[in-house]
Amino acid sequence: MKFFSSNLRSLFRKLTYNNNMTKLNLTPHHFAISVVNFDETVKWYSEKLGFELVSSFERLGATIGFMKLGELHLEVFSFDESAPLPDYRKELLSDLKVNGIKHFAFAVDDIKEATNILKNKGVEFIQEPLLGGAGHLYAFFVDLNGIMIELFESEPHKGE
Repeated sequence: MKFFSSNLRSLFRKLTYNNNMTKLNLTPHHFAISVVNFDETVKWYSEKLGFELVSSFERLGATIGFMKLGELHLEVFSFDESAPLPDYRKELLSDLKVNGIKHFAFAVDDIKEATNILKNKGVEFIQEPLLGGAGHLYAFFVDLNGIMIELFESEPHKGE
């Protein structure tokens, strides 16, 4: 069952930065995560979210892999001496208080359907669907490494 937004491609439209002298055409390409166990992470992202491993290699003491879901790429790093995610990074509110990138989000057409599908696959939600200040429903779940992932309903919520 397809639950990721059919408009996912629109998330990857070219972004243009233009000042008087410079024009950059920027297109989102990938996000990267560091994990404790490469093989378990590849299996989780494949089974739970539908990513496909397209390549992997060893470099700089790490196993590195590229996964793909539609136009979205995920780069996975796993070092032998990697440290687990600190507890404060596993809590949404405490993590938001620390500088840096916080999470990545997937647009979905129907957040309740997407949430149910993922729960049936054993995905742990840390925030059930909630109406955000901009009028969209959102929810948060974590991967097997504790990395936060958001579901964001594409269209503003119209109530029930």
